Amino acid sequence: MNRCLGCNRWLPEGVRTCSARTCPAFGPTWARDTRRRLLENLRLARLSVMFSLTAPGADEYPFDPAHCRHAPEVKCSGPAGCRVDRELAYLFNSTAGKRWSALHRASKVCADRATGYKGRLLARVWEKQKRGLAHLHGVIAVGQPEELAWARAYLVALRGLAPRYGFGFVDGWEKVSRKFWPGDQAGAYLSGYFVSGRGRKASLTDNVLDGDLPRVPVFVGRHLTSQTRVTMRSLRHVRKLWAFRVGRIPRLALTPEDALVASALLDRVPLARAP
Repeated sequence: MNRCLGCNRWLPEGVRTCSARTCPAFGPTWARDTRRRLLENLRLARLSVMFSLTAPGADEYPFDPAHCRHAPEVKCSGPAGCRVDRELAYLFNSTAGKRWSALHRASKVCADRATGYKGRLLARVWEKQKRGLAHLHGVIAVGQPEELAWARAYLVALRGLAPRYGFGFVDGWEKVSRKFWPGDQAGAYLSGYFVSGRGRKASLTDNVLDGDLPRVPVFVGRHLTSQTRVTMRSLRHVRKLWAFRVGRIPRLALTPEDALVASALLDRVPLARAP
């Protein structure tokens, strides 16, 4: 057995490269695959809205004075370089995933009952605020009247229930409805958080390496991936197919179906088209 040169993990027999997203050597590959997964799946959505969900404010998660570098008369804030106490931030971030799942289920039940339509999230992405706490961005389809009604009911429920599950601010419908995004634009916006970052924000790859974001930092709905077939697994197969074609590996250990999907993705032949 060999060790990964990037993260020092033991690799299984016959495996030459690490595939852990927390590995510094594999992280950039994971980020590129994740970006493509978002872009190709969200392009199926004709119109969408995006919302944000944050941690509670400084009254519950105060800033740690040890990280402050500003003058005493300046108010603490993330943009000013202030950070929440590391242990307190870890406690919030490490439980945020489970609390979000419970909050989402409760909000979906409310929206389903209010509208008679079973709506679904298209995607959601976790990233870190500058103060060190996990911050969620979600995407909802609004291309059809029933989707629009469900999105509104869902966000109303989400905003009302968020404090019960330990979260803070949620974008209200009056804000998110000001701009409807084509799905591919929403995907491009979200992917900017972890491919190259925005302003001084850390990329999602860097955040994942910190180890305290929720276990699944990026989610894409199965109702999308079942059409496009663009998943992390299929994109891994694409890399294997490319390596086989250029002679870097002696044989291609894929099923005929997996090889066909990988070939279509490698040659950029869309497996599903936007409506």
